[in-house]
Amino acid sequence: MAGDFAITARDFAQSLIRSRLQVRVIMKILAGLIKRELQLQAGKYGHCAIYEDELQRVWPTNEKNRKAKIEQFASANGFRLVYYKRGLCAIFEER
Repeated sequence: MAGDFAITARDFAQSLIRSRLQVRVIMKILAGLIKRELQLQAGKYGHCAIYEDELQRVWPTNEKNRKAKIEQFASANGFRLVYYKRGLCAIFEER
């Protein structure tokens, strides 16, 4: 019985590590997408909107301090969050 628990705990830990890695990869992809859109649309719009279905991949809607985490992500990637509405979108501009 104890052996079963050890295997389950190890599997859970590995699953958690994979989950965190997936989130990091998604964040990197999202940052690249925003940078690309800002470069392509700089003269036309000057901003990039990311809608809720994409935001949820990294930040679940019920996550505490969600807006602050999105702002931190933006700052770490060279842009800033200029608009955020839970359930709708986040809009980013170049810093």
